[in-house]
Amino acid sequence: MLVACALKWVVFDSLWMTLDDTARTARTALAAWPVVNLQLLVGGVVIAALLLLGRVSGLSAVAAGTPAGARTWAERLVVWLPFAAGVMLLWGLTFEVERAIGRWEQGQAGDGDGWSRLQVRMLWWTLLWSVGGAAQIGYGKLRSQAGLLHGGWAVLLGAGGVWLLGDTLADRVASGVTLVSPVLNLQFLVGAALIGLLAVALRVTRREHPVVEQAGRLSRFSAVGWGQVALIGLWLGSFELDRWFSPEAGRFQNAAMARHTAFSIYWGLYAIGLVAVGFVWRSAWCRYGGLALLAVTLGKVLLIDLAEVAYVYRVLSLLGVGLLLVGTSVAYGKLAPRLLGQSDAEVEEGRASGEHAS
Repeated sequence: MLVACALKWVVFDSLWMTLDDTARTARTALAAWPVVNLQLLVGGVVIAALLLLGRVSGLSAVAAGTPAGARTWAERLVVWLPFAAGVMLLWGLTFEVERAIGRWEQGQAGDGDGWSRLQVRMLWWTLLWSVGGAAQIGYGKLRSQAGLLHGGWAVLLGAGGVWLLGDTLADRVASGVTLVSPVLNLQFLVGAALIGLLAVALRVTRREHPVVEQAGRLSRFSAVGWGQVALIGLWLGSFELDRWFSPEAGRFQNAAMARHTAFSIYWGLYAIGLVAVGFVWRSAWCRYGGLALLAVTLGKVLLIDLAEVAYVYRVLSLLGVGLLLVGTSVAYGKLAPRLLGQSDAEVEEGRASGEHAS
């Protein structure tokens, strides 16, 4: 019965009431003010009932002391009840955010230049769900609840993926450059908040509690989390440079060429930073990612940035890029064993075995 009530509240009482035009009058009467309304109150009652069911039935305590493989279906369900309650709360708050933005927009004189109505909502929803996912990770680690910990990671990584693909890339392709203040804008602030939340979550789950199960899944979540941190950092600088050097902004005479140059400089520095961090943290994936980004940047310089340069300068540029690649390869081969803690004896042994094999 509780599951049926929860599904009805999720599908009908919140989603349908928002999407269906014929239900707008009923929706206005049901939930007139953000947060303080009957719609969220009913959802809160259902959430509390779900949590109370697991505690009153005693299945929560039984499931906590039973190995995952020996649990019954009811005990497995109870393990995920706190996560389901958290998702329901985030679902209800999502519509409260939509309602608050709608009331704020009613008081504005006009749309003006800036984000579209949908984009504003998407960015705030991403921020809401990322904060909710991080909160579930922290509480799940504190209470040693595997369902909250793993589910919170799924929510947080999902919010990061939405920002990377939907809130930035898809919006750029569909709507072009949004002429808002560089850096001091909602898109950048949400991305920066995601980096902070991911960093906190990674620190929280770095040392796994012995009671928490499925540690291998947590390590996979952490690997994806580090990857998202690197991508979000790359995205943040790239989209703000795209905004600053946009031809529509009218700041530069040859804005297109200036934008390509800015991208190349930022990507090259970012790639070198990834390689350096990979050496310091002894992360092979970080180093490989930096080298891959450096290769993409060099290819962009050769194929795009030098497309309109005179022939002589193009030859000199190719010569300089070749020397840079050779220097990077030599430095990587010389410094990698020492920076990664490999002894000279191991280096000589590996070199000798390679010569013997050849």
